[in-house]
Amino acid sequence: MNPPVQYGFEARGSYAPRLVVRIPAALTRTDQCSVYVLAPLPPGVYFDPYTARVEHTEPVRAAQALGPVELEKPVGWAADGAFEDEVQRTWWERGDDHNIALAEKASRLGTLCHGAVCEHTAVLLELAPRSEDMRATQVHVPLHVRYYPARAPTAPPAAPAPGASVWERLVSPIFTRWSAQQYDDVPLTLDGPVVFAACDAAPDALLWEPAEPADLLHGHHAHLRGELAALLAPGARALFTPSVRAVADTEVTAAVPVGNVTLYPAVLLLTLVAVLWSTRAVVHSVRRAVAAA
Repeated sequence: MNPPVQYGFEARGSYAPRLVVRIPAALTRTDQCSVYVLAPLPPGVYFDPYTARVEHTEPVRAAQALGPVELEKPVGWAADGAFEDEVQRTWWERGDDHNIALAEKASRLGTLCHGAVCEHTAVLLELAPRSEDMRATQVHVPLHVRYYPARAPTAPPAAPAPGASVWERLVSPIFTRWSAQQYDDVPLTLDGPVVFAACDAAPDALLWEPAEPADLLHGHHAHLRGELAALLAPGARALFTPSVRAVADTEVTAAVPVGNVTLYPAVLLLTLVAVLWSTRAVVHSVRRAVAAA
């Protein structure tokens, strides 16, 4: 039986997990094919093409983010549909000419996204050829986890013990509820990464089987087919996927901290007090300086 592609995540407990894809050597020794790794990402995870620099690491030849590039915003950022003007690169992050041209070509080849579905993005990696290497290829993809909207705690505060003081009965439950930390188990991937080959001639039928672009991106990622076709169109080559399904060798979820929305009034109040106190201190200092002059 052919060994499968394996994938997993390192540093799952952080906001910067790394997707690791291990590809058997037999799948990368293809003289007439270009091998790719396509990683569809859920809304809670994004790839930062400006800082990842993954195309400068062995064995990746090129990397391309598919879908809108929106950094740092929490889950739900695209729900209002008003994000198109907020995803352009700043002046120090190089020009946008390539992405603009790609988006225009994608709009002619596929569908555009609107609303929350646009938060489903992907990253496409082209691997360098390894015709003689007998080792498995290991690809590391740095990712980022988005913040999730704050919500009220779901677990009720613990009941005070019999004979507890007034503080423990009245104040402690409120403080405990406000200071409670809550986590959600969120997916780092939905269906796992897809390894595929674009070939001039059919590869080994025992290792590969024919595929269509729709086999690579489906469901919530279907709107990315146009961008993928625009990237692969110059060669107009046939697509193939491994005959053995990829398997995960680690957990594919992460515990992400979620804010406590009940703290919002307290945060506003403390912020207002701090601003007023600072303003008073500045005014007092100015008056003293004027009086001294």
